[in-house]
Amino acid sequence: MTPRCVVLTGGHGAGKTTVFKAVEARHRTRPGWRWVHADGDVSGTARENFDKVVAWWEDPTIAGLALEGRYVYATLFRVALAAVRPRDLWIGLTLQAYEVGRAHIQQRCEKRGKRMSSWWDQEKEHAEYEFTSRYTRALDVFLTRNATRCLTQVKTFWIDAEYTVLPEVEAWLEEAVTAP
Repeated sequence: MTPRCVVLTGGHGAGKTTVFKAVEARHRTRPGWRWVHADGDVSGTARENFDKVVAWWEDPTIAGLALEGRYVYATLFRVALAAVRPRDLWIGLTLQAYEVGRAHIQQRCEKRGKRMSSWWDQEKEHAEYEFTSRYTRALDVFLTRNATRCLTQVKTFWIDAEYTVLPEVEAWLEEAVTAP
């Protein structure tokens, strides 16, 4: 079996951490798998992060590498293009329309007793970039650089205001982890 790398990425408040933790809880003890929460495990300089992900990717004892986070996609795409060791790559993108993402940020702030930054309203174009286009643009560039040599599947999920698609995201992640 070819080693595998599964990445779940997307903007603020898209539900990716919730889904990732649920699937991780079921498979945490699965032999040969490394579960990486990018906001904690990959939080150094760009060079440090690249070196960490390369080490995990190239490690022959890691049969499955699962990564989750907002910014991990950029490092992972560079690693996949430079890698010597082949891995089947599964990419899940959790995208949101501006209005949905803004509402999720507002809910998160209220839940934590914080005030939402006015940036989300004043910089609508940049906020939209945080929710959607940063991921779709990076994927387009990645695909034009012969990434298909390792790419197994790309799945895009449009997250709605009520998070009704999260069970579908979780089912996809479960399949990405357990498929033969």
